[in-house]
Amino acid sequence: MKYYQNYIQSLQISEDEKNELIKRVIYEEKTNIPFIMNTYHLSNILGIKWKSFKNIINNSDKMYYRFDIPKKSGGKRIISMPDKELLIIQKKIQEKILDNVPVHNNAYGFVKNKSIIDNARVHLNKEKILNIDLKDFFPSIHRGRVFYIFKNICKYDNNTSYCLTKLTTFRNSIPQGAPTSPVISNIVSFMMDVRLSKLAEKFNIDYTRYADDITFSGKKENINKSLLKIVSNIIEECGFHINENKTRFASNAGRQEVTGLIVNNEEISIPNNYLKSIRQELYYVKKYGLKEHRERVGFKNKYYKDHLLGKILFVRQINKEKGEKLLDEFNSIKW
Repeated sequence: MKYYQNYIQSLQISEDEKNELIKRVIYEEKTNIPFIMNTYHLSNILGIKWKSFKNIINNSDKMYYRFDIPKKSGGKRIISMPDKELLIIQKKIQEKILDNVPVHNNAYGFVKNKSIIDNARVHLNKEKILNIDLKDFFPSIHRGRVFYIFKNICKYDNNTSYCLTKLTTFRNSIPQGAPTSPVISNIVSFMMDVRLSKLAEKFNIDYTRYADDITFSGKKENINKSLLKIVSNIIEECGFHINENKTRFASNAGRQEVTGLIVNNEEISIPNNYLKSIRQELYYVKKYGLKEHRERVGFKNKYYKDHLLGKILFVRQINKEKGEKLLDEFNSIKW
């Protein structure tokens, strides 16, 4: 900190400007959010030459590859993958800046040392569960909300905040596929998490959020339509929208799921239909070959193999024995 303070005092700027910069240096020491003086300083931190930095800022929207993948619930999810150069930059922004911004304790998705299993475990063997899905979660986080993070939370100047916003957004929102988007979504959702957590505490129930999946659980008399109405109002006031088609109550008399995991069988487990779908995919890849199978199911992007492997590794994370069997079958295919 002393180095920056001495450097700031040597600058040919007004005393007010010097004091403002020193305040930002002190803020960095308290929060671990790195001090960035200006856009030139930012380019150095990111390891980019100034000329290249300006070119990337001006052309960031052209540095993405777009494709879609099928959703479990039907329809398609659009993925916007940054090219290699932008990907490296975004990883640096994530690691050097965004990972130092705190997120709420009840956020479980994209959080270090937390998993989808930890999220589900909170709601294990409860009388009643309320599942809520946020509609168009990433697309609803527009550039203005991202700029707010860098300007008001990280305390960067307007130009630096603008450049960081350009480097982490695509077509006016955070892209599904960028490494910065998950942590940005958690930071933006902080105040919503605060309000929903306080509500849960008031009703003596549990609350967690895993990305766009919100779950409340507890006694059946406390998980009801009145709760849903209050929750809906809070979510709307925080700039998000509920997907009403995916909002559901589930009592322990039937099957209760949290982020695709069954939580009312004394232990967390994978639904049989999910396992069946993976086995079918492996069978058809073996029978028809990867290229023809992709065409048959309409999965045209080149990441199908990785997509299928991810589903298998997810199963193994929950049930090692079943996951290992699927993985053995996956590895036996001549890709």
